[in-house]
Amino acid sequence: MRVQRDPEGSEAFNLLHACQITGKDILEIGCGEGWLTWQYAKTAERVIGVDPGISDLQKAKASQKVKGINIQLVACMGEGLPFPADFFDIAVYSNTL
Repeated sequence: MRVQRDPEGSEAFNLLHACQITGKDILEIGCGEGWLTWQYAKTAERVIGVDPGISDLQKAKASQKVKGINIQLVACMGEGLPFPADFFDIAVYSNTL
């Protein structure tokens, strides 16, 4: 049996509707394989996903579904972000172990 991640899409729906992200700069902490990262990038101004797992970040980059969407993926821990405090409009931390 193939495991499905959030087949109803409720996780993305709830996060995308919790606040207005159109035109915003988004930080996703613990982006993993980028499942939500690419969804934010469709409407946000800029999306940067961070994760300590290099293999997950490589999968995230390879999973880009929509051409022309530019996101940045950074290998780092959420506790040591390499950005100034006011660099993002919204920071998201969701479903991370």
